[in-house]
Amino acid sequence: MLAAAEANVFDNEFHVATCNEIYGTAYVKESHRFLTRLESNRTLLKILLMVLAFSTNCSIVKYDHSINLINISAVNSFNLLHIQNIFVTMLWKYLVYQYGYTNAIRCFDHLVKNYLDVLIRTHENVSKQHWKMVDSIVEKTTYLLASDE
Repeated sequence: MLAAAEANVFDNEFHVATCNEIYGTAYVKESHRFLTRLESNRTLLKILLMVLAFSTNCSIVKYDHSINLINISAVNSFNLLHIQNIFVTMLWKYLVYQYGYTNAIRCFDHLVKNYLDVLIRTHENVSKQHWKMVDSIVEKTTYLLASDE
């Protein structure tokens, strides 16, 4: 969403028409609505992205007994958690510095709510054509990387 906001993708008629064709008009309108709710402070969003980048889980979790999950080793998990804590502390200090304590709480709540809304929306409404495109890109990338070796 941050990249889409920076690139002003909804100002490009061709992009909107293509997305409407692939994902449907309702999904594109909802995505645009989420984009307009996006925090205008880009520094704040970049810090949040760093928090999420070092998060051990940034997705909707549905437990499936048939899938064997590989556990992150305790040492790596601890290091990851330590890095995430540093970024969360930095995010909180930045929020308090920019907005004051009470408004920092509101802003953090707003950030989390928007992130969860986008996450849920993305999870529940991705089209089959989207996954076909993703699979095609992965296959072509794998082929190109294998041919370079």
